[in-house]
Amino acid sequence: MSSSEVQTTTPQTEAAATAPQALPLNETALIGISVDDAGPRAFLRSRAGRIVVAMPGERTALGDLMAIGENYVVLRAWGRDERLELPAAA
Repeated sequence: MSSSEVQTTTPQTEAAATAPQALPLNETALIGISVDDAGPRAFLRSRAGRIVVAMPGERTALGDLMAIGENYVVLRAWGRDERLELPAAA
């Protein structure tokens, strides 16, 4: 496909890829975890819609990323730890 071509999404693909209310939009949410040679990274969505990518031990605008597990992270903000889990697959 060239960069000038437009690919449309079929209704079937859109329905399969959409999980209504999968993320709480009014709070910080874990939307993904990836692991590569540099280590694990967490993809977090702020309640304002900003995406933050961080590794364990990094300080972010959302808090300090304390740990990354297989399907969760521990984020420390305002002196308390919060465990955020990936949304369940539908």
